[in-house]
Amino acid sequence: MSLQVRALAMTVGAKDEEITILSEKLRQEKVMNQERAEKLLREIRQNNK
Repeated sequence: MSLQVRALAMTVGAKDEEITILSEKLRQEKVMNQERAEKLLREIRQNNK
């Protein structure tokens, strides 16, 4: 499962440390799909500004 989560993170455009952060957040989600991954990645990027 962890390879699938990391692959999804990379598919939506996560880079470097974002992959790890996004993967951890996705594992906590009930729904793990591209739409949710994109939303979480936007939130991660907004919080890092």
